[in-house]
Amino acid sequence: MGLRIIYWLRQTKTTREGAPVPRSALAAVRRALAQLSELDLGLWNEDTGPTVAVDSKGEIFITKGGANCGSTVPAAATRPR
Repeated sequence: MGLRIIYWLRQTKTTREGAPVPRSALAAVRRALAQLSELDLGLWNEDTGPTVAVDSKGEIFITKGGANCGSTVPAAATRPR
């Protein structure tokens, strides 16, 4: 799962409105992977795992079961599809 997250975070994305979202910096990706590691999860899916989202500046947000592991996730944040 970690490789998929790295790949997605390092890609340029677009919002639902079509606005560009820059790829996340490698340092931010490393921090996100460390946060996910601290959650000590095995494999997860859309229903049972954390949510990884990126705002329009490329900042990463991770939530677990509704509990935020960092800053508040903006409503317009981009999530993997």
